[in-house]
Amino acid sequence: MLVPLARSSLQPFDRSRHMRRALTLVLLGSLMASGLLAQGTKVVPGLGLGIDVGESPLELIGSPGGTTANLLVPIMIGKRFRLQPWVGYLRASLKFTSPTFTSNSHFRRLTLGLAAHYLFPVKDALRIYLGGGIGFGWNKAEDRSSGGQGTSFVSTEKRTDRLLNAVAGGEYFFSSRFSIGGEIR
Repeated sequence: MLVPLARSSLQPFDRSRHMRRALTLVLLGSLMASGLLAQGTKVVPGLGLGIDVGESPLELIGSPGGTTANLLVPIMIGKRFRLQPWVGYLRASLKFTSPTFTSNSHFRRLTLGLAAHYLFPVKDALRIYLGGGIGFGWNKAEDRSSGGQGTSFVSTEKRTDRLLNAVAGGEYFFSSRFSIGGEIR
């Protein structure tokens, strides 16, 4: 027979504190592993800049407007290891008007994260990579509606997401300083 535990005897689970600890451990582990991967190589750490533009989740469900943009900063730690912090922003608005009803909806999302890639050079100009990423997303949605007879409604929702993904991708270098690539997350 199972005996349920009284909820008052359990401490509440603080996910944000545990996620911060996990992110800190991943960052420290990545930095320590980068030293091991770089041993015996004469690669000067490199720094780059990238832009990732994908489809907006709102566009995928049929809402107009909104674009997702991520700013990527790939940092070569060793010959085959790269850390890639990113920051992303999404903003979308939707307005609906009829003779008796008006609705204005706004959505914003800010994401911050870190990816780690292990690189497999195929040719001088072509690299394939595998890895993973961890991050956070802060969302805010607001809906303002008004109808006939002076009725109005305002709804605001805020949410924090934890992001964890696996990454597979590739990139082709047109020169030593310019490449184009794609990835699946």
